[in-house]
Amino acid sequence: MFLMIDVLSAFGLSAATGLNAWLPLLIVGLLARYTDLITLRAPWRALENAWVLAVLAVLLIIEMTVDKIPVVDTVNDVIQTVIRPAAGAVLFAASANVISDVSPVLALICGLLVAGGVHAAKATARPVITATTAGIGNPVVSVVEDVVSGATTIVAIVLPAVAAQPFSACWRFSDGGISAAGGAALPDFDPIKGKPLIGRLLVMLPQAKTLRETTVPSKVRCRASRGSSSGFGGRARL
Repeated sequence: MFLMIDVLSAFGLSAATGLNAWLPLLIVGLLARYTDLITLRAPWRALENAWVLAVLAVLLIIEMTVDKIPVVDTVNDVIQTVIRPAAGAVLFAASANVISDVSPVLALICGLLVAGGVHAAKATARPVITATTAGIGNPVVSVVEDVVSGATTIVAIVLPAVAAQPFSACWRFSDGGISAAGGAALPDFDPIKGKPLIGRLLVMLPQAKTLRETTVPSKVRCRASRGSSSGFGGRARL
């Protein structure tokens, strides 16, 4: 199941770059550098570098500016024909779980095709919008695309942690903290019973790595009682 979630997340990241090449890269780099939500592996760890993040921020500002100017946005789409698919291939391949189970070459090709397909749709639609709205609709459409790109990136990163939540019922509490049903020891942390949804997510997201990396025997039966639950989140590994 986790492999399927990882693949869907990789597709989501790639699709986001088809709309805006730099925004997903910048979000992934910032989250990897300043939070525990993402762990980048070499060579993708370069996205965490301060200079790389600065360059991505500058390129993003340029992209978001020219993409809202009629005619100029079409020229920009032509230039981005190579960049957006390449960015999509990088983010797809950067998914550590996908790389471990799928050929890196296949991962790169999938990212290239997904991002390239979204970019092709965007580049085809933009001249039509310019012609039908006399350029007035271009900035609006561009803003919507930026929002969709950013939101898709966030969802693709958070999805693996949220998907791990139902499996929290497979864990049992012990006197020394929490341990897996198979006996693997886990770090001590408080349950989140009674917390509102946002509180549960804040606790769950930074700790999903523990649940995802620990194998629970297939014979273990999950028991969940009504009115009580314990959730453990996870860190997306890219």
